Amino acid sequence: MVIPATLGLLVTYFIFHVAAGECPGEKPTKSLLCYLEEIPARFDPCLCTHLVLQTSLEKLTPQSELVKTARRLQETNPSLKLILQASESAEVALKRRGGYARAVSGAVSKCGLDGVEVALRWGKQTAGKVQLVDFVQTLSKEFSKLEPKERSKRSYKIYENIADDVVTPRWTPQGNSKKIARKAREVGSPEDSEKTTVTDDETTEAQQETSSNQEIIEEEEVPENGKQIILHLTSEPQYLAKNFDLKRLSKYVSFYTLASDNLTDSSERGLAYHPSRLMGIEDILNADSLVDLVTGLGAPHDKLVLTLPATALKFTLADKEKNLPQSPVTGEPVKISRAELCALMAEGEWTVERDEDLTAPYAFHDTNWLAFDDPTSVSIKGKYILLRDLAGAAVRSADA
Repeated sequence: MVIPATLGLLVTYFIFHVAAGECPGEKPTKSLLCYLEEIPARFDPCLCTHLVLQTSLEKLTPQSELVKTARRLQETNPSLKLILQASESAEVALKRRGGYARAVSGAVSKCGLDGVEVALRWGKQTAGKVQLVDFVQTLSKEFSKLEPKERSKRSYKIYENIADDVVTPRWTPQGNSKKIARKAREVGSPEDSEKTTVTDDETTEAQQETSSNQEIIEEEEVPENGKQIILHLTSEPQYLAKNFDLKRLSKYVSFYTLASDNLTDSSERGLAYHPSRLMGIEDILNADSLVDLVTGLGAPHDKLVLTLPATALKFTLADKEKNLPQSPVTGEPVKISRAELCALMAEGEWTVERDEDLTAPYAFHDTNWLAFDDPTSVSIKGKYILLRDLAGAAVRSADA
C-alpha cells in the first residue's frame, strides 16, 4: 500500500515525541494531508494531520460511509482534521458565491468536519480575482457563525516593504483592538513626505507605525474561527496572476496546496515526462519554481503545502530506443495505482533512472515508460520542505 511507501517516509522527517493518550510514539511537526475517495480498512490515521474527503457536496452526509469511517479514525487520532474538498467550476461557484459559501459551510457543519479545501476548476476565460476574495471572505464569515459568540477577532495589518524596487508583503497580526489605518501625505521635507500615521480609537493618539520604506496598504479585522480554509492553487502562471490575490487571501486561508503532483502543460503533449519534478532550470514545470512564483505573488512560505502523487503515469514509447524524458510517445499517459506499478515492475527487466537532482525517477522496459515517486525522491522532497520551512506535504490518492 502507498501509505508506508510515501507518508511513512515523510513522517520520518516531520516528527516529534508526544504525550501518551494520542497516537503512540511520534507525531508530525509539519502538516501531512491525505486525499481519499475511499478509506482502506487498514488505513493508519496517525500518519496524517488532515484527511481530505474527495466527494461531492450532494453525496456528503453524516450517514455516508466515508464520513462515518473518517469520524472513527478521528477517535484514534483526536488531532486529525477532517476536511471537505469543494470542487466546482470557478465560473459557476463565483457567480453564486454567497450561496455556494453557505452550502459549503452547511455541509461542514452538518457532518462535523473541521474545514474545507476550495479546489476550483479554472477555465481559460475565467478572471475572478475580486470574486474569489469575496467568496473566501464570505466563507470565513459563515464559518465564524458556527463558533461560540465569545470567540475573538484577529486584526491584520498588511504592509508593503519597498526596497530596491522590490515590493514584499508582510502580515502582522495584532491584539484585540480596533484600529483604522490611513496614509498621510504631509507637505514639507522629503523625510515627512513618506510618513504613515495610524489612528487608534482606544488611545486616541497618533502613533508612527511604519518606517519610510513601509506603507500600510490595508488593515482589517478578521473573524477568528476554528474551521480551516485551504485553497488549492493552479500550477499555471497566467491563471495564478489573473485569479488569485494572494496578499488578501492569506488573511483567511490556513494553507495553500500547490498542484506540484501534476506539473505539465501543452508543451509536453506527445512526450514522456515526470509529473512531479522538484527542480528545474529551463522551465516552471517543477515545484521549486512554483514555490518561488507564489511567494513572489504574496503567499507566505509557511502556508504552502506541496502535493505528491501516490499514483504513477504509464506511457507507451514511439521508439523503444528513445527512452529519455521528453521522448516521443503514442497515445495519452495512463494513471496507475501503486499496486499496479509494483506488479508491472515485478515482471521483466526494468531500467530505473532519475533526473540529476534525484527527485524524478522513471523506469522503462521495451516500449513501456513509467514515471513515479520512490523512497529517494520522497525523502529529498521532505528535506526540501523542511529547508524552505513550508507548511508540509500532501499525498494525492492516498488510497491508491
